[in-house]
Amino acid sequence: MRVAALTLASILTTAALAPTDFQAQLSLLHQAAQGVEPPLDNFPHARSTSRFGEILWRSTDAARARNALETLGSNPLATATASAYSVLAALESPELVERRQSARSDLLTPKRSPDFEGVLLWECADAISKAAPALACDDHVGVLYALALSRAALSARGHGADARRLERAVAKHFHALPRETRGDVAYDLVAADDIRRSPRWDGKDQQRSRAKAVLVAFAGLGSRGHVGYEWRGAAHRVSQNQEFDVLFAADPAASWYTGGACWRYRGDAALRSVLRGLRRRYDRVAFVGDSMGGSAALRYAQYADAVCALAPQVSNLAEDPHVGREDLHEDALRRHVEGPLLTSVERALRRRVSIRVHFCAGHARDAAHVAALPPGVTPVPHAGDVHDVAALLKAGGVLDDVVRDVLL
Repeated sequence: MRVAALTLASILTTAALAPTDFQAQLSLLHQAAQGVEPPLDNFPHARSTSRFGEILWRSTDAARARNALETLGSNPLATATASAYSVLAALESPELVERRQSARSDLLTPKRSPDFEGVLLWECADAISKAAPALACDDHVGVLYALALSRAALSARGHGADARRLERAVAKHFHALPRETRGDVAYDLVAADDIRRSPRWDGKDQQRSRAKAVLVAFAGLGSRGHVGYEWRGAAHRVSQNQEFDVLFAADPAASWYTGGACWRYRGDAALRSVLRGLRRRYDRVAFVGDSMGGSAALRYAQYADAVCALAPQVSNLAEDPHVGREDLHEDALRRHVEGPLLTSVERALRRRVSIRVHFCAGHARDAAHVAALPPGVTPVPHAGDVHDVAALLKAGGVLDDVVRDVLL
């Protein structure tokens, strides 16, 4: 597989984007074909964009752009729409589901293979190439272009229901969770005996949940652009001396636990229902999360007894480079992420919930997020200027203490 300049994890933007105009992207494709130099600014998360022209423009491959224009022919929108339905069929095919399920067995090995994300990408590329030969691809750029073109065509045609199906299919495929999902916010409750036995939970509980405490571990974006359950190692180590169940939660759509527009920003409905019931079932409910997961821990703080968030995004998310979905534009972020988060924190503080937020004092954007939280939240600054506070605490040997403290 060719290595391209565009990667899933690095293509982020400083601002959320308005819906893409198909003709405008077609014009950019013409510029790419002519070899016009692309801008050097950052680009939206390419797995969640409809900017198909800009993807090829920024890949600086004029020959590929010319081939794409030739393939689209005299009626680009009609051709793109037909291809979009082939791409959708490929992503929803039982064959691809079976192949990615087989690939996910790698997640259960003692040491996760660095090739896992590449395998998912290759399987997607192969499925698209077979279903839509005109979009045959064997690298990041080809897959991202096919997804963006399909998204743009369905939107331009007003095929909203099918556009939402495509978004869900993408979220179902590109994640590092141990089982199939619906594409919305995923969660799994793991019993104390199971998490004590191994951090590599296989999606099948061996014991009934019966601990008096539960740790809810919200995942962030993942280190390689694929969301997966986090805090497993820390939970496993701490569980050797403390008994607690673990509810793992993750957002494979990278939508800050909203599900994005394809779930009408209510993709967390099932998880929220479970969280509401935890305090009736457990004596102690503790939340932890890092980055997007830290935002989630605050988003649902009203359902907890204690919360520990690491480097969360709180306000002005449209300007944060970690937020890159086009449907998470400024208004959507304010209504569906920032507002609900601050409301939940305020409700939690009225119940005297302990909320601690770790961050690096030298990271200006993270410090600004913490400053936006209401009085009563306890800031825990650390020396340094990195966003990955979890890695910092782990390197310092104190990440497990964070879990112990929030459980106590």
